[in-house]
Amino acid sequence: MTDRSYNAFGSGFKGYRLGGDEQRENSRMSESKRNKPGRDQLIASLVLVVILCATAALSVTLFFKLAEVAVENDSRYSDELIIETAELRQGTNLFLINRGQVARKICNELTYVKSVDIDIRLPSTIVIRTTPDKAEMAMELGGSYLLLSESARVLESSLVMPGNIPMIDGAELKNVEMGREAEFEDAGKIKTVQEIIKQAKKLGLEGKITEINVNDMYQVKLVYEGRINVELGTHTDMEYKIKLMKKAVSEIDEKGSGTLKIVDNKSFYKPDN
Repeated sequence: MTDRSYNAFGSGFKGYRLGGDEQRENSRMSESKRNKPGRDQLIASLVLVVILCATAALSVTLFFKLAEVAVENDSRYSDELIIETAELRQGTNLFLINRGQVARKICNELTYVKSVDIDIRLPSTIVIRTTPDKAEMAMELGGSYLLLSESARVLESSLVMPGNIPMIDGAELKNVEMGREAEFEDAGKIKTVQEIIKQAKKLGLEGKITEINVNDMYQVKLVYEGRINVELGTHTDMEYKIKLMKKAVSEIDEKGSGTLKIVDNKSFYKPDN
């Protein structure tokens, strides 16, 4: 409905004023006009994002192709062998290479590589960095010696027993696979072995312990330099016991042999002669 008004000084029609419905409709149209630039800007932004994403995807597909593999190598293996093991094909897009899978393959096949880092160097290079591993203990298995790292990772089966690492006795193997950590029937036994090796290295006794026996976890034994039998008692407090052992053997003749017992935080030495 339209409201009409007349001139107070005449009888003719003067004008009209919009009713409520028409006024609201007009207001909506004005608001729509005001919002239109904002919507257009939003649509333009979305289109720009789509274009940028498409451009980026196209760039990744067409560019950054592998042309060179660089090796920063500190292991016993040659750079050529590491590159061959990685099986990286020239022309492969750098961002589509599964670097974790390549690193695991190198570590599993080249067992004396402890870890691998793989980086991308734009525009076309992959960099492989290796960290070496080494044998820290040995176990007899089927007439040969199984060489293990400090983490009990299987490195090699050898016919020759290295002279600078301990032979482990009493820890029964459950599963063995080259390049992976060995599984043991009693995980606590290998943890005790690892703790002894760790503490010995901290105290500068690396290569001094020639045998570790964990057959009885209440009477852990080791052999020092092949000449002193050391009875450590239970598998607990190894840090303190190895420190006590080091102090005791330093007071024994360099060529002397015998038995050293660690009992109640004290050491007792009995020479063979």
